Amino acid sequence: MRQDLLLELVLSGRPDLVVSFAQPNPELLAAIRKVNAKFDTGPSGLLAACAHEDSDGVLIAISGMAGLAPALKTLELGRPLIMGCKEAMVGGGQLLMHQAKLANQKIRPLDSEHTAAAILIDMAGGSDQIDRLILTGSGGSLRDVSQENQRYIPVTKVLTHPVWRMGPKITVDSATMINKAMEVIAASILFDMHWQNIDVLLDPTAKVHAAAITKQGEALALVNPPDMRIPVSWALGLEIADDSVHTGADAFAIIESLIPLNPAQRSVVELGHQVLELGGTAPMAFVAADEVAVSAFLDGHITVDQIVTLIKKTMDTVGPQAAKRSPLDDLALKSTENGAKLVISGLLEDDFPA
Repeated sequence: MRQDLLLELVLSGRPDLVVSFAQPNPELLAAIRKVNAKFDTGPSGLLAACAHEDSDGVLIAISGMAGLAPALKTLELGRPLIMGCKEAMVGGGQLLMHQAKLANQKIRPLDSEHTAAAILIDMAGGSDQIDRLILTGSGGSLRDVSQENQRYIPVTKVLTHPVWRMGPKITVDSATMINKAMEVIAASILFDMHWQNIDVLLDPTAKVHAAAITKQGEALALVNPPDMRIPVSWALGLEIADDSVHTGADAFAIIESLIPLNPAQRSVVELGHQVLELGGTAPMAFVAADEVAVSAFLDGHITVDQIVTLIKKTMDTVGPQAAKRSPLDDLALKSTENGAKLVISGLLEDDFPA
């Protein structure tokens, strides 16, 4: 955890409550005391933050499945939820949407592509008016590296994204295209759309965040700089620039300029399609397998090209059983998560012994 950044936030924002998974260092602890904030730690602290009496809503931007429990807590309390935790939206998305419906709340996505998609869908009059939703990707740090040469790429190179500055987990997912597979799954759940109506194309500049073709044959595209302050502003209810959305001939030209995926990239996105077709708790198994595989890569245990291979092998083993479990059962979700992690850990031991 970057305690220096948390220190800066504490001093500038003067919060009532500070939550950390790590014990604060002396400087951070002194700052917390200076602003008279309460301090809590771990999962219980996250739930306490969601339940804070003065909260108007909750924005969750935690990597991994740690974001699922506080998201569910937020919805159980009937509070607006801004979801920036992609893994939780994929792995527990059906449960979150079910809880949101019970709470009469909408989940606002905090992701450049999903934010753009939500804006375009609203403009079109709803997801049932969209014939083709296009999510874009930059291609990540391995965009120009052949599949055969990826095994030679060191961790430092993989973590050097050509456009975005992100954490290590999502940067690796961007390089492998697993991030795009997850975005298709999340978009299908968030917008209640079949994956056949969701496409993925590349924009190396990362300025085109999403585009759409409506059932009336109209084109829409959202274009703005690769700056997360823009989707954050929208998620918080602020206006975005009027010139961000392009329509008509301009939008068609933008869509035509986007680059199709190569066969290797396409196969990873299709893995997301397969997960959706399996249904049940398969998305949770997919997220869990990716978490373990990326961790193994960052630890130097495997090469980057082996991440997707390991995930596919794991899904071949656990997918059929996961498909039979209810995605609305939190115990089934947890069992699937643990089972997938156990299987992929076994594969790592058998195929890549230390």
